[in-house]
Amino acid sequence: MGISRVLPVALLLAGLGDLPPPPGPRYDATGALILPDGLDRWILVGSSLGLGYADPTDRGAGMFHQVYLAPRAYDAVRRTGRFPPGTMFALVAAPPGARGTPARQGVYAETPVRVELAVKDPARFKEGWAYFDFGPGRPGATARPLPRARCERCHAEHGARDHVFVQFYPRLRDATAGVRP
Repeated sequence: MGISRVLPVALLLAGLGDLPPPPGPRYDATGALILPDGLDRWILVGSSLGLGYADPTDRGAGMFHQVYLAPRAYDAVRRTGRFPPGTMFALVAAPPGARGTPARQGVYAETPVRVELAVKDPARFKEGWAYFDFGPGRPGATARPLPRARCERCHAEHGARDHVFVQFYPRLRDATAGVRP
C-alpha cells in the first residue's frame, strides 16, 4: 500500500482523540453512572400527571412526569422496534404550578425536582436494565443503581416491551407494535 493511501488513514486516526465520547451510558471510576449532558435535547416520548406505581398516599394532582429517550436509542427503536444496549430513558419529575401570569386556569410543570434514568446495559447489569435516581439532576451528578425491588421487578413484570412501559408512550408503542420480543 502506498504512502498516499496510508497517510489519510493515519491522519484520520490521529484526530479520533478530539471526538466526543460515543453516545450511551458513561460511568465514573467507581462504577457510578454519570448523568448525561443535554437531556433537554432528548426526544420526549411521553408525559403524565400524577401517574404512580404505588398505592396513593394523598389526593393531590401529583407530579408531572416527562419521559425522554436518548436520540440514538430513539432512532434505533423507530428503525428496528427494539431497544439496543446503551438505551437510556430519563424521567423528569416536576410539581404542578397553577398561578402563573397570565394563566387563568389549568396547571403546568414547575421547575423539575427529580431526574431518574433507566439504562439498558446487559454487559454491566445481570437483569439487563438498571435504574438510577439523580435527585434534582445537577450537572455532573452520579448515581448508583437503585435496589432491584424498587424499579426492576415492576418494569420486568409490567413493561409492555423489554422492561419499558411503552403502553404509556404512544410514539414508542407504535414503533414497537408487531415486533416480536
